[in-house]
Amino acid sequence: MGKNYWMMVASPEDFEVTKEHGFTVYGVRGKYRRRAQRMQPDDRMLFYVKGLRKWTATATITSLFFEDRSPIWNVNGREEVYPFRVKTKPEIVLDEEDYIDALMLAPRLEYVKRWAPEDWPLAFFDSLHLIPQKDFRLIEAEMNRFVGPKRNRPLRNVPDSGRGGDPRQANNRGGNGAPNTNQRNGLIVPQSARNIPTAPIAAPYDEREFVSPASPVSGQMHDRPVDEHGARPVIGQTESKNAQDSVVDDHPATEDSSTSSSTT
Repeated sequence: MGKNYWMMVASPEDFEVTKEHGFTVYGVRGKYRRRAQRMQPDDRMLFYVKGLRKWTATATITSLFFEDRSPIWNVNGREEVYPFRVKTKPEIVLDEEDYIDALMLAPRLEYVKRWAPEDWPLAFFDSLHLIPQKDFRLIEAEMNRFVGPKRNRPLRNVPDSGRGGDPRQANNRGGNGAPNTNQRNGLIVPQSARNIPTAPIAAPYDEREFVSPASPVSGQMHDRPVDEHGARPVIGQTESKNAQDSVVDDHPATEDSSTSSSTT
């Protein structure tokens, strides 16, 4: 765990050079040599871009300071050697639209309390600052509000274009990375759909469908079509009569009470 928390103040041009080098090295001018000598591995760094007045990234120092005069930050013909350097690794690098506006947080920092609230930019005049841990954590927490959702955002609707961009060579794999070998009707079935039962495919409806050759009622051969509405064969008149003769009257008529009295 780093003991020191540093804020690097850079011009937009110098910051872009640092970004192009992957935030792997950072250097300061000769006047900041003593401060650079205090930098230790695991110290944390915060990048502030003057002109924009925005915080843009954080990094961790991975080496002791060293002197190197090879040109890196040579912008527009302006040779800035920045010989006293440390190696670093990036931690949070914001997209340009997510840069943290210092106007929103700077007045709340402990580091700027010695200045009037409206004069907080004067606190960031130098190029290298040793700031309180509380201030560093406050700014980094604000950065994580923008970075967190992007890190956890799942990829959606990304087609597998296969080898050489040929969809026919795409590997159809399930959620565990195993290929889906099951097929239905010649189509590859996704892993998640293997255990889903499928209903049998119904044959198309044919209006000329016929009943069985031997009628279960008459036993005779006929070609009567199926009734589309009743779903039963149309029964002939003879069959209806036989059915009526077999009906038993459950309620026989009783004798008229007046006739019974007169007989008596």
